[in-house]
Amino acid sequence: MVNQVYQDMASAIETLVLLMDNEGLWPSTNSTDAEPSETALRSQVPFALDTMEFESWLAYVFIPKMRHILSAQMPIPSMSITPAAEQYFTLASQAILDQLKTIDGISSKANLN
Repeated sequence: MVNQVYQDMASAIETLVLLMDNEGLWPSTNSTDAEPSETALRSQVPFALDTMEFESWLAYVFIPKMRHILSAQMPIPSMSITPAAEQYFTLASQAILDQLKTIDGISSKANLN
């Protein structure tokens, strides 16, 4: 069961990356958009909203952190990203919001006692 949750989360994360990329919301290595500074990445504000756009937080903070957690088989944290995405990720399509709901749901499943 635990391995299935990790597989489901890994698949959901990669699907989110594909959706963002397909919609032009994934940072391009060819663009003039630079990666956030170390200062921006150390933001203490939820979702680093004071230093970057929500999609940048997903790309540079959330997704790398989740990939690390999954590869190290660390406990999947409880999360609820969708409400923030609905408020701050104004460019997100319904498909991206639905994918974030899926990720939230897998997190909830992983944290059932």
